[in-house]
Amino acid sequence: MERIKVLHVIGGGELGGAEMHILNLLTHMDRERFEVRLCCLFPEPFVQVARANGIATDAVVMRHKLNIGIVDNLMEIIRGHQIDIVHTHGVRANLVGRLAAKLAGIKHIVTTVHSVLEQDYPSFFARQVNRLMERITINSVERFVTVSDLLKQDLVGHGIPAVKITTIYNGVNLAAFRQERVTGDVRKDLGIAPDVPVLGMIARFHPVKGHRFFLEAAKTISRVRPDCRFLLVGSGQYRSEVEAMVKQLGLREQVIFTGYREDIVDVLHSLDILVISSLSEGFGLTAIEAMAMKAPVVATRVGGLPEIIKDGNNGILVPPADGQAIAQAVLDLLADPEDSRAMAARAFEHVRENFSVEIMAKNTEQLYCSLMSRKP
Repeated sequence: MERIKVLHVIGGGELGGAEMHILNLLTHMDRERFEVRLCCLFPEPFVQVARANGIATDAVVMRHKLNIGIVDNLMEIIRGHQIDIVHTHGVRANLVGRLAAKLAGIKHIVTTVHSVLEQDYPSFFARQVNRLMERITINSVERFVTVSDLLKQDLVGHGIPAVKITTIYNGVNLAAFRQERVTGDVRKDLGIAPDVPVLGMIARFHPVKGHRFFLEAAKTISRVRPDCRFLLVGSGQYRSEVEAMVKQLGLREQVIFTGYREDIVDVLHSLDILVISSLSEGFGLTAIEAMAMKAPVVATRVGGLPEIIKDGNNGILVPPADGQAIAQAVLDLLADPEDSRAMAARAFEHVRENFSVEIMAKNTEQLYCSLMSRKP
C-alpha cells in the first residue's frame, strides 16, 4: 500500500510543548505506512533538533506574521513531495500552511490546537490580530485536533462544529523517562547538595506560565524551609522580567536559572517536586513527563491539567494566581515524604495507562487514515 504523506508546519522558533509534541509524534509514527515531513518558519532552534532526531525538515523563514510571500515556497514543498495531508500548529503556521495547502489543491488540512489563543497573547491588540489571522483560513480546515477536552470546548464556543474536532492527548516516550536513562548529576553541576530539597519549574518565560506566582510561593517556602532551592528551567523573552522579580523578592541565593536544557530526564530526576504555576495550559506535557519520572507534581487547576492530575491522588491541584496555595501544597509534600512517594507512584501508573506516545501516535494515525478513507 502506498504510504500516506503528511507535512507538519510549525513556527519552531522555540522549544515548547507544541514542538515536543511534534517531535514525539513524528518519531513514533509507523514509517511503513506514513511518510512524514516537517517545515519550520524559523531557522532555529527546532529545525536542528528535528533533523538530529531523523525527521526530514525544511526551513522556510517567515520574517513577520504577515509574510505570506512564503506560501509559494510551501506550495513547492507540498507539490514536490506529493503531500496528502497538511497538518499545522500555531497562528503563523495556520495562516501560511493552510493557504499553501488550499492553493496546492490539498483537501485534507488538519490543525492541532495546543492552547487557548487569548491566553497566549496578553495584549488586546495582539489577540485581535491573531484572531483575525485565524479567521482568514479557518474554513479550509477539515479536522481540528485538540490536546485536551477543555480546548475542544473552547473551539465549540467559538463556533467550530464538534463533529470537526478530535481530542488526542499528548503522550510521552516512557522509555526515555526511565531511571536508568539518567546520565548526569544536575545537582552536582549546579552546586546543590544531595540532601537539599529542590523545587523546579520547567517552562518558557512567558506571562501565561505564571513565574510570578512560583516566585511568590518560593518566598513563603523559604521562610519555613530556608534550605530549599528553586530551579527555573527554560528560555524566552520574559526572562529579564523574571530576573527582576527574583531580585525584588530577595531570592537571588535560592533561585537558579538553568536556561534551556535538553537533559530533561536528568533535570526531573534532580527535583523533589515539579511546580506548574500556569494561568492557562492547553494540556500540560511537562506534568506527564514529571509523572513518568515519578516526580511529585503541584499544578494549577487550569486548562487540561485537571484531565491529567486527580487532586490528592496522583498530584496536587491548586487555584491559579495563588502563590500561597502553591507554597502550602509544596510544604505539605515536603513534610510527608512517604505520601509524596506513593502519590508519585500512582502518577506513573496513570501516565503509563493513558498518556504514552504510542497511544498518541496510534490515535493520530487512525485520524489520518479516516481522512484518507483507509483502514487504520
